[in-house]
Amino acid sequence: MTNQRNNSSDQLKQVADGQFLISGDLDFQTVPGVLKASQSLFANNKSITIDLSGVNSSNSAGLALLLEWMRYADSNAHSLTFLHLPDQMKEIAQLCGVDDKLPV
Repeated sequence: MTNQRNNSSDQLKQVADGQFLISGDLDFQTVPGVLKASQSLFANNKSITIDLSGVNSSNSAGLALLLEWMRYADSNAHSLTFLHLPDQMKEIAQLCGVDDKLPV
């Protein structure tokens, strides 16, 4: 059994009001913790900007995380923007047919 590579509180950091930086790997191992950490961080921000420039690698779990954040923002009347979406995530989104739906 592998250890979680990054602590979710280390992966998602609030850098200013409504502005967040995510770093490390977004995969099946790390995404559940990042999602859990995001719930309390996003709750008090009507406008959310997530900078993905620190993401090293991602798979479909990372894309699922972005889609879940979009669902959360929509259902809670929050605005959401993704910055610096990694090429790897763009390719997965394109293959899944959701690239035109991502708020970048």
